[in-house]
Amino acid sequence: MSIHCNASPNHNASGFEIYTTTGVTKSDALATSIGNRITPFYTNLNLRLRYDFFSDGDLDKEIDFYVLRKTKCPAVLLECLFFDFYDDYKLLKDAAFQKELAWRIYEGVTDFLESET
Repeated sequence: MSIHCNASPNHNASGFEIYTTTGVTKSDALATSIGNRITPFYTNLNLRLRYDFFSDGDLDKEIDFYVLRKTKCPAVLLECLFFDFYDDYKLLKDAAFQKELAWRIYEGVTDFLESET
């Protein structure tokens, strides 16, 4: 898992994104498990969820980032918010937000691992 905060050229993008490699892999299931835990948290805070329902109907955006492509296990890259968008930045600095986000990611990973057994 690679956890990041995003930025945009015009400093006006916001929200959460989750990436996997192209094709259907176990990474898609991991992304869905994490996304399912993030969605109610972000929705409750009126934060944008930048999911890719159009290409293959699931939550993750697919791109062959090196860090995802070169793993031998399910891998996801999370873009938690945009640090150059002021409202996102304020949340990213908030310890309670950080703790809840980390917990939701942990729960998503746990859900994925339990589904694999």
